[in-house]
Amino acid sequence: NAYGGALTFNSGTLAGSGNLSNTALTLDQGKMIAPGNSPGTLQTGSETWASGGAYQWQIASLSGGKGSTTGWDWLSVNGTLDVSAAPGSNSFTLILQALGALAGWNPDASYTWTIASANGGLMGVDPTKFTIDSSAFAADNPLAGGQFGLQASGNDLNLVFSPVPEPGSLALLVLAGSLVVRRRRAVSRLG
Repeated sequence: NAYGGALTFNSGTLAGSGNLSNTALTLDQGKMIAPGNSPGTLQTGSETWASGGAYQWQIASLSGGKGSTTGWDWLSVNGTLDVSAAPGSNSFTLILQALGALAGWNPDASYTWTIASANGGLMGVDPTKFTIDSSAFAADNPLAGGQFGLQASGNDLNLVFSPVPEPGSLALLVLAGSLVVRRRRAVSRLG
């Protein structure tokens, strides 16, 4: 049975698994959400991610699934997920935590994890509104210069890890770009 209404908490962390799908939440200064029981799923009503709020996201295994205790945390939002945080120093913080060394982790590979889904849609998702703290993840899983980012895909908010391009790949991209510029110059001279 789901709790209904608005849930107000002044500070601290709303953590654990359960069904608050009829409960709207605002995460702002000093408030954090941490779904699951290391890891797992938390269902809520519409959420607003405002300046100073945070989401603690945990992963136990690369081969598990979203919201499972053998996978990674997942927020299931019954309504909209609205990111109203301001860019820069007033952003919303995503704290990434790997629960130890992840079997099969490869910093030269790309990864995508769905960390939240909102059946009413995503609003205001802009990478500049987020600060991603990956220090607890990288403690056991070296990033080797790769980086994390966020990506909206339909009603899903995905955490994406992108490796550093290999020097050969980077050189090919630069070469391809210079060929396009030369071709455009040649075409413009002909026209």
